[in-house]
Amino acid sequence: MKPGEKRLRLDLLDAATCRAAAAHFSLVVDGKAFVPEGLGPTGLRFVSIHTGKRQRFVALDSRASGSVDVPLPQDARRGALQVAKGLGDRPGVQPEIGICRAS
Repeated sequence: MKPGEKRLRLDLLDAATCRAAAAHFSLVVDGKAFVPEGLGPTGLRFVSIHTGKRQRFVALDSRASGSVDVPLPQDARRGALQVAKGLGDRPGVQPEIGICRAS
């Protein structure tokens, strides 16, 4: 992360245990899908390229080892986050990620 860079810090927690959870996530910034060039050290950015079909897919994941820092465009004003527990290679398996409250 560069000093002064606008960023989003994600703490993705399992709703049942309130512990860090591996999760796949995607972002929309100012109404458009947004894929950062990189993530902090606790995030994974995987690029899959299908050369025959000229398709490119980028997966963003949390490794369940702390907050994930996501660099944002400097002019970003609004955003939305979609999260599914588990890594991006397991479609359809989406146990709950939720808000944890301190006891």
